[in-house]
Amino acid sequence: DMTAFALDLVGIGADGRADRTIVAEVPSNFFTMLGIRPVVGRLILPGDGDQPRTGHVVVLGYSYWQKRFGGDPKVVGRTVSFDGQDVTVVGVVEKQFHGPYAIVEMDAYAPIGMHDLASGDPGFFTERGQRGLHVLASRKPGVSLEQAQVALQVIATRLSEQYPETNHGQVVRVFPERVARPEASSADSLPLVVTVFLVLVGLVLIVGREFVPAGMRLYWANAPTTKQRQNRTIPNREMILNLFFINIVGLKDAASAFEIRMVARARM
Repeated sequence: DMTAFALDLVGIGADGRADRTIVAEVPSNFFTMLGIRPVVGRLILPGDGDQPRTGHVVVLGYSYWQKRFGGDPKVVGRTVSFDGQDVTVVGVVEKQFHGPYAIVEMDAYAPIGMHDLASGDPGFFTERGQRGLHVLASRKPGVSLEQAQVALQVIATRLSEQYPETNHGQVVRVFPERVARPEASSADSLPLVVTVFLVLVGLVLIVGREFVPAGMRLYWANAPTTKQRQNRTIPNREMILNLFFINIVGLKDAASAFEIRMVARARM
C-alpha cells in the first residue's frame, strides 16, 4: 500500500476566532493504512476527498481538540471554517498519534482534495512539476528496501524518458520511516549532525575543565587577604558562568543554522 501527505498552514475558525493551524492533507486511505483509530467520531474514509475541491470535512488532532475545544466530544458534527470554506468536523484522532511529521504535531487533517482550497495552488493536481507530497509505503513480505528502490527507480526512469521537461534526472530513494524524519534527506544528514554536535560538546567540556581551575587559581593567587579573595571569587564565578553561557548559546545557534540549511535544502 502507498499513501501520502502534504503539509499546509490553514486558518481554522470557530466561535468567532480563527487559529493558524498546521494541517496534513491526506488521501482517503491514510488512516486505514496506518491503522489509526478515532477517539471520537470517525476519520477520513476511503473515497472522501480524493478529487480536487471535494471532501469538505476535517479531523482534529488530539492536542488541538483539547486546547481549542476543551475536549468536548460534541465538536463532532460542528461546522468550522477552513481558510474561509465551511467544513464539518467528523472526528478526532487518538491521543498517541501526533502525525506523520516528526518536528510538530498536526492540529488537523483534511482530505487531499482540499489542498488547492487551502494553498491556492490549482496546479497541485495537474502539474507534473509539483513536489509537495511526502510518500509513505509499506513493503510486501520478503521485499527488501534495496529491491523496492530498484523497482521504483525503474518507474522513475521510464517517467523521465516520457516527460523529460519535468522528470529528467529524477532519482528515487527508499528509507525506513524511522530514519526519514522529518524529511527523507534527514536519513543522510542525521549521523553527520549528531557527530558534529557531540564533538563540539566534548570540546566545550574539555576547555571548561581546563579553564575553571586555572581561572580560580589566578584569582586566589593575586588576592592578598581572605576578604579580598572572597570578594574576587564572586566576579570570577560570574565570568566563568558567562563564558559557558556564551559557548552553549553559540553551540545552539550553530546547530540551528545547520538544521535550517538542511531543511531548506530538503525543500528545494
